[in-house]
Amino acid sequence: MIRQYRHPLRKVLLELPAGHIENNEDAEKTATRELLEETGYHAREIEEVYTYNPSVNISKQLIHVFRGRNLVKGEYKHDRDSIEDPARSSVTEDLMDATREPHCCKTL
Repeated sequence: MIRQYRHPLRKVLLELPAGHIENNEDAEKTATRELLEETGYHAREIEEVYTYNPSVNISKQLIHVFRGRNLVKGEYKHDRDSIEDPARSSVTEDLMDATREPHCCKTL
């Protein structure tokens, strides 16, 4: 997970790494690329756990949620200036803090 500043809310949110499918990538390749770009980690194992449509009445967009395991530190080459840092505290602590005030479907 990453901590990212969101200007409209004027606050830092805890988010899942996310991005758009580029140049005929499949969803798994996109998830792998975004994880590395936004956190500096590569997952030795990655699996899709859920796919959903966040705006069924106005869009055909699909959100693919993946779980990465056996993470290996790689080159941190994030592509967004607004990323604060990869979340380094325990996931349990982050989730407990984040669920007190959720903001959107990919943001805790």
